[in-house]
Amino acid sequence: MSKINDDSNDQTTGDSAETESTCFPWQSPSSRSFDDVGGLDSIKEQLERLVVRPLIENREEYARLNVTVPNVLLYGPPGTGKTYLTEALVGEIGYPFVKITPSIVQSRFVNESAERVRDLFTEAREIAEQYGHAVIFIDEVDVVLGSRDIANAHHEDQKVVNEFLTFLEESGQQNVYVVAATNRRERLDEAAVRAGRFDREFHIGIPGAETRREIFRTHLEGRPNTVSDDDLTWCVENTEKWNGAEIAITIDEAARRAVERGGDTIQHEDLVDAIIDQTSERVPSNIPL
Repeated sequence: MSKINDDSNDQTTGDSAETESTCFPWQSPSSRSFDDVGGLDSIKEQLERLVVRPLIENREEYARLNVTVPNVLLYGPPGTGKTYLTEALVGEIGYPFVKITPSIVQSRFVNESAERVRDLFTEAREIAEQYGHAVIFIDEVDVVLGSRDIANAHHEDQKVVNEFLTFLEESGQQNVYVVAATNRRERLDEAAVRAGRFDREFHIGIPGAETRREIFRTHLEGRPNTVSDDDLTWCVENTEKWNGAEIAITIDEAARRAVERGGDTIQHEDLVDAIIDQTSERVPSNIPL
């Protein structure tokens, strides 16, 4: 048994999440918000409208008209920020959440995986009763909700899918909200993405130029730096087809290089060196360092 982990100083919307015993790794949300997510403005706006406002800002008005909060599926290539965006969403709404990976649900024992799914949603319902709502984040959801039509689908896997589908339909009525992420949407069971289960889907793709610029800005914010707009333009032009995770790693590497050269700020040369390190390519000679 474990307890709700409350590593931050933030409070949930309900009572403080402190000592309730749980079987799954429930956590109090961190202080991360949409402001910490570079780019993805359209998706953040839609999540604000579909999730944050009904749950937080105008609860009574939405409840009076029986407006439901949809379960959300985020899909796209690895490293594009699906998990980061989910954590920001959880921070915005401020309720206890649990991150579920396939290893937490799957078991080598017959029937046990399906039982763990039931236990998960039973526990989520209890958390929601105590704190108002509960959020389940399912990473790599294609593994636990894979198509039941494939030839080698195992009977136990089919039972897990059936359990998930049943509880997804009932989650909204129990104030349990589900967000899922996958790199392989095509592997999901068709029944999972129909209305009443995952009602809304958002594709998180490789960021374009303006989104990359915002990601650089977001990760530089709060770190002493002398990076100018022209410097950012160079960075954007030399990171085409990079994902958000790669850019974040590059900023960390630039900060590390700044420390190693004895500097107290991140400078353009640190970013240039970090980008070269990531791409193993030479900087064009006509680019001033």
